[in-house]
Amino acid sequence: MKHAIDRLRTLPSKVLCEGWFSGLEHPNGGIQIVIGRERFTPDVKTVLRPDLAASFGHNAEKWGFQLTCDVNPSRSDWYGSVQILLNDGEREYLVDDPARIQYEAQRREASAAELEFFRLMNEASSPTVLEIGSRKRSGNAKTDRIPEHALYTGFDIAAGDNVDVVGDAHFMSDHLPRNQIDIEYTI
Repeated sequence: MKHAIDRLRTLPSKVLCEGWFSGLEHPNGGIQIVIGRERFTPDVKTVLRPDLAASFGHNAEKWGFQLTCDVNPSRSDWYGSVQILLNDGEREYLVDDPARIQYEAQRREASAAELEFFRLMNEASSPTVLEIGSRKRSGNAKTDRIPEHALYTGFDIAAGDNVDVVGDAHFMSDHLPRNQIDIEYTI
């Protein structure tokens, strides 16, 4: 059973999630949201994921999903304590910590420091994020790890995919406003 949770958001009465799961190929495969001991059935929309084909074969393109789930658990302190139950038609697997940042199959697991960095970024209320060396050219881009509520700027010496500001990092102050960036990182 192969899977990754790319994004998970909880709202007061709703759970939103994106990712991929090999069990979606099976006619009896499915996903449920679990809060405490209560199970909730989400609306699941499948999305094509051509990025999975290189690692898992052509059929893996059909493993992508986006789900929304209305929840009204009996516990009032549930907010944010969500698990995801995956069923591949033969067995179930409970993802205990779906908010933990997952990495695509072709990448090695991140270091504990990197996972902590992205976790803190996701918990910040509305961070301004600067990525130095942001041009997508090596397959190591991690912009999918930037939370939607962040204001992201990609900075690189050359124009290209994922570059918002072109300039030499030695002279960033010539290109960016001072004291406006909360989080900076390089790949």
